This record gives sequence, C-alpha cells and structure tokens, in this order.
Amino acid sequence: MNTINKQQGIGIVAIIFIIAIIAIGGYAIYQANVSEDMEISDDQTVEEIQAQGDEMLDTVAVIEADVIETFAKVKTNLGLKTDEGLKLAAALLADLQVRIDAYAASLTPNAQAQVNAFKKRVGSAHAKVASATVDTIADVAADVDAINADIESSFDDIEATVGADIDAMIEAASDDDDAEEEMHDGNDETMDDGGTADDGYIDPLDDSGLIDHSNDDETMDDGSATGDDSGDDTSDETTDDGTGADVQAEGELVVE
Repeated sequence: MNTINKQQGIGIVAIIFIIAIIAIGGYAIYQANVSEDMEISDDQTVEEIQAQGDEMLDTVAVIEADVIETFAKVKTNLGLKTDEGLKLAAALLADLQVRIDAYAASLTPNAQAQVNAFKKRVGSAHAKVASATVDTIADVAADVDAINADIESSFDDIEATVGADIDAMIEAASDDDDAEEEMHDGNDETMDDGGTADDGYIDPLDDSGLIDHSNDDETMDDGSATGDDSGDDTSDETTDDGTGADVQAEGELVVE
C-alpha cells in the first residue's frame, strides 16, 4: 500500500511539473509575440511612429476608464455585504485582469511592465475578495479602496512612460534619416566635383588631351633621307673594296 501511495505521489508531482513547464513555455511564447508586435521597423517614418504612440496613449486611457468603472462596481457589490455581492465583486475583478492583459499587448515593453505591476494589485484584491466572507468584507473593502485611490497616479505614470518611449523611437528614427541624408549629400558632392565619375574620361570631341603627331612626317622624311644616303655610301664602299659582290652573292645564296 505504501508503495502504491508513493507511486501515486510521484505521478502527481510529475504531472504538476509538466503543467508548470507548459505554462512557462506558453508565457515565453506570448512575451516573444508581444515583443515582435512592438518592434519598430527600420522603414517607419517619424509620422508613423508618432501615430502609433497616439494609439498607445488612447489604449492607456481605455484601460484606466475600464479600471475606474470596474472598481466602482466592485465597491457597490461589496457594499451589499452579502455572499452574492462578494461573488459578483470577485467575478468583476477576474474579468478585469483578462481585459488588462489584452490591452497591454499593444503597449511598449516598459509600459507593459507598469500595467502588469498594477494588474498584480488587482489580482491580489481579487484573491482576497474571492476568499472573503460577510464578516471580513470591511477588510477587503479597505484594500479595494487603496487600489482605487492609486488608479489615477498609476496610469499617469504609464502614460509618461509611453510618451518617453515614443520620443526615444522618434529620435532614433530622426538620427537614421539624418545619417542617410548626409550619405546621399556626400555622394552628390563627389559626383559634382568630378571625382570618380569623371576621372580618366576623354571627350572624343576635345583634342586637348591627344598626342601631337604633327612632327612625325618630318621625322620620317629625315630618316628616309639618311637611309638613302647611308645606303648609297655603303654600296659605293662595297663596290670600291671589291668585296661587295661576294657579300651580295653570299646573301643571295643564303636567301635561296
């Protein structure tokens, strides 16, 4: 019997461990998807980023309005001091946490962290309301009132965070645009100065860079005359020596 109980205990622990791993994995995937949705692409303009920031601020305002309305209903139900009122109050707080998660997915990571911190306080209040009795409603109502009093300041901080994040994104986008513009300006100046684009280029209609061959004819004439004179002198010398004929004969023999 003890062996069976141990095996069952081990099995239960294993199941709990598997569920925990699945839950952690699911949360990691959710966070990765949220981060991907929040990523600002490189080709977004400053105007597009500003528009996205305005949408986030609208979302924060929607969350705050929802929280204020929900807490008003919770307080009303707690004021009934009945078991039914406690159940309704607990249900309202549970549903509010789900809506807060859905809203926060479209905010910046920093703003999401602040919203999640506020949601934890809502979750704590929900746990106390769900476990409260008619006799302990007063204590639970005090916790709800404390959260209700912090709603405005909490969401003011969240709005400030969204604004700061958007300003940082706009500044980064502006710096990228300026760097790209400077690069283009530098390329234009290089082309205007005749840098790499004009180097080595010769206009076929411009003879300023061509070699002057005007003296070539004179050189050829001088060479021809010299050749003729030397040829005549050599011929005469050969004839005078009497060896020219032999050399000429040998030359003809070699040619054959």
